[in-house]
Amino acid sequence: MDGAKEFSTSEALKYYGISMQGLYGDNKKPQPSILNIVERMKWSAWESDKGMDRVKARKEFVEHSKIALQERGFTWEHPDKARINAEYMSCVAKKLASGKTKEEIAEESHAFEKQEALAKKAEKEAIPVNLDDQGLEYSADFLQKNWNL
Repeated sequence: MDGAKEFSTSEALKYYGISMQGLYGDNKKPQPSILNIVERMKWSAWESDKGMDRVKARKEFVEHSKIALQERGFTWEHPDKARINAEYMSCVAKKLASGKTKEEIAEESHAFEKQEALAKKAEKEAIPVNLDDQGLEYSADFLQKNWNL
């Protein structure tokens, strides 16, 4: 793992138990045989979290995982964050230099986001309809509104 500290067995079992508690709630499986060591350890780890609320278990899993991963050199940030931020700030600077206010820039940005969302929705809802052998495509909304389908 490139010099990063690996999880110990006890840590891995702790995360296993808490994740199973978060996903499925209390352990209802029968206790595995002592001869099946791995399954017995997993069962015990899950059993140790018995009675914990599923939502609380999920939150605890995320909180502990985030800390553990950061300790091992992982980050939640995009690896190209510095370049993306620089491009964004450059774009904002150009827009501000054009005389637009921050509010106008924000409004323009939100309008673009709305337009993109509508385009994605229309693309998802587009269904092929062969009209006059033109092979034209119309969205389901368009057809329902205009053709009573």
